[in-house]
Amino acid sequence: MQSNIPLVSIQCLVYNHEPYLRQCLDGFVMQKTNFKFEAIVHDDVSTDGSAKIIAEYAEKYPDIIKPVYNEKNIGAMSNYYATVTRAKGKYLMGCAGDDCWLPGKVEKQIEFMEKNLSFDLCYGYAKAINEKRDLINGSFGGHYGDYKDIFFIGNNVPALTMCIRKSFFDEYLSIIEPDQKNWNMEDLPFLLYTVFENRNIYFFNEVIASYRILSESLSHSRSLEKAFLFAKGSYTIRRFFADRYGISYTKFDCEKELLNK
Repeated sequence: MQSNIPLVSIQCLVYNHEPYLRQCLDGFVMQKTNFKFEAIVHDDVSTDGSAKIIAEYAEKYPDIIKPVYNEKNIGAMSNYYATVTRAKGKYLMGCAGDDCWLPGKVEKQIEFMEKNLSFDLCYGYAKAINEKRDLINGSFGGHYGDYKDIFFIGNNVPALTMCIRKSFFDEYLSIIEPDQKNWNMEDLPFLLYTVFENRNIYFFNEVIASYRILSESLSHSRSLEKAFLFAKGSYTIRRFFADRYGISYTKFDCEKELLNK
């Protein structure tokens, strides 16, 4: 008999994702599990037809789709942490409204996490697709060796593939308080905290989701100014963790000089 409390809370941030949103929501409702899960679909005052699509799916799948509609636009990061506060599940998963999951993702990851209590996070590969769903650049992600891979080389843990033990994420929020730091990305600081704290992470060596690379997004932009701000945000986050954990950031001082030119 299923509990009325969801075991998994999915965070789905939506802003003008109308062309892709149905594929995203279909990826949630097609998941087959023997436990209850919820998808908190949080619209940040989209100006297209996203809210209408969300309402349609919420009416059709009320046990899964839990809609939230902001009265004013608050931005991606504020929307993200607001969604976390609504999560009832023991585990957190995330998928933006322009991305999508493959069948079996939820059951596979939860089965592992329930059997391996010493792990706080698991993830897998994501295939990269474009606006037309064409496969591009193969798969995104991969196994990392230690904290240096993420700190110095780059983040190779696709956020949309992560399954996080919520108790650990709550610990991270209480210690780091990322929502108070005006950072422009949510996954990198959490991952840096995870690896610096030497928490156990499991990697599924398979594709479990599709990551859509758009011509314009928070992390990909043709605007030099937006690209600059994203790179500067990455530096700021790394600098914070370098100071916190006593890591030499000589490399990042060089990057800062370039950014400030």
